[in-house]
Amino acid sequence: MKCYKIGKNGDNGFGCGIQWSRDRSFDGIFTEPVPKSEWNPHRDFRYEDGGIRSYGALVKPSRLTAKTISNLQMLWVVTTTKIDAPHDVLGDYSILMNNLALVSERLKDILEALDPALFEFVPIPNVWDTTTQAPVNGGPFYLANVITRIDAWDMDETIIDSIPNNIGGSINLLRMDTATAKRSKIANALIWRDPVTGHVLCTEVFRELLENAGVKGWGYYPLKVSDK
Repeated sequence: MKCYKIGKNGDNGFGCGIQWSRDRSFDGIFTEPVPKSEWNPHRDFRYEDGGIRSYGALVKPSRLTAKTISNLQMLWVVTTTKIDAPHDVLGDYSILMNNLALVSERLKDILEALDPALFEFVPIPNVWDTTTQAPVNGGPFYLANVITRIDAWDMDETIIDSIPNNIGGSINLLRMDTATAKRSKIANALIWRDPVTGHVLCTEVFRELLENAGVKGWGYYPLKVSDK
C-alpha cells in the first residue's frame, strides 16, 4: 500500500494554477486590501462547520455553505494553460481549506461512480483561460471539496509542530520528511483530508484509477507507510 500527497504536476504541461477573479483576467484577482463590504473568497470562504481556519471544518466532513457557493458562482476562475486540450483538473489542494481543485464533468462522473461520498461537487460556470481567451477546454468544471476525513498518521514516526497563529489559536505543520501513514488506517481508503494537518492525501488505488482514465495535471508525492 502506497500513500501520496496530491500536488500540481508541471512535467506534462497539464498542471496549472487557478485564481478567483472579479472578471476574466488576473487584473481582477483579490489582493489586499479588499473592502469589508465586498465578499472575498480568501477571507469569507465558509464551511457549514466553520471558516477556513476553524477546527470544526477541518475535522468534520464539512460541506460549503449556501452563501459561499452562491458567491463563488458569481466570480470567475482564471488560469493559464500550456496545452490546448481538454483538462480534467485545474489547480490542486493545500492545507489552506479555501484552496480547492476544479474537476471536469467527465472526472466528476468517474469519481461519483467510484464513491458518491468522497466529494462535494459545486458547479462553477465561469472558468477562463487567459492563453486562448476562451473558456478552458474540457468544461464544465466543478469545485471538488474532499469530504472524507481519516486520521492516519503514525505518531511514533511523524513529527507535527504546533505553531501559534495570529488569531489566538495554532496551526499544525507537518514535517514532510517524517510523514508516515499507518497501513491499517488507509488499507481501504481512496482520497481524504487529514484532520490534523489539513493535507489532502490519497492511496495508489486512487492514483491508478485517475491515471488509467487518462487524467493529467496532478502530481503524486510519495509518503512513508508503516506496518501498523
